[in-house]
Amino acid sequence: MRKIVLSLFLTVFLLACSQNNPVGTQMVNDTIKPEENNISQEAELEGLYGDRHLINCSDNEQIALTGDFKKLDSLYKNLLPNAYSGQTIYVKLKGLFTSEGKSKELLVKEVLQAEQKNDKNTCIPYDYWCRGSEPFWMVQISAKENLIDFFDPMSSEYYHFSFSKPENRQATTIYTAEDKTANNKIRISITKEECSDGMSERKYQYKAEVVLNGITYNGCAIGIKD
Repeated sequence: MRKIVLSLFLTVFLLACSQNNPVGTQMVNDTIKPEENNISQEAELEGLYGDRHLINCSDNEQIALTGDFKKLDSLYKNLLPNAYSGQTIYVKLKGLFTSEGKSKELLVKEVLQAEQKNDKNTCIPYDYWCRGSEPFWMVQISAKENLIDFFDPMSSEYYHFSFSKPENRQATTIYTAEDKTANNKIRISITKEECSDGMSERKYQYKAEVVLNGITYNGCAIGIKD
């Protein structure tokens, strides 16, 4: 009888221990739980680079960059010798995504491509790109990037203005902006009218007239929807 009672007591004791601390539960959790502070993933990205950050083309997310910036900065300076603060170039990069907690960074391993922004490579939505020849010039208008930029390739100089909402007059859209610090003014008129740039067979949907500091430039424009 004593042996039977003792046996029942041991059985109940072991069952109670098993329920309070299931065998293998902690081991399984430790195995499947990700290491949040040690995540890495190879990636090849394209986007707009400036100030050690990349605006990713795929989702417009801003990603901090780390690593050796010698080549990237050298390419940036060659493309934009007179860059203003915050100006970007188009790049393709190969690197390694790393994250620590919720912050995400890209360790740059290789620069695959770097060039000035234009209507064919920029991945941030824009309003218009305008261009002309004799002399060659280019204007980017982008509410998303908060800019109106006039580029003069002869001097490799950009005239930078903050974006301003346009005035619409029938078939013409007019942008005006002023940089009081540099004493620069610009007025851009974009008219819905077929246009040729005089350099190629490409036809544009818009005609553009730019008045920069009293000098008039004529050319064509392309809209984001064209």
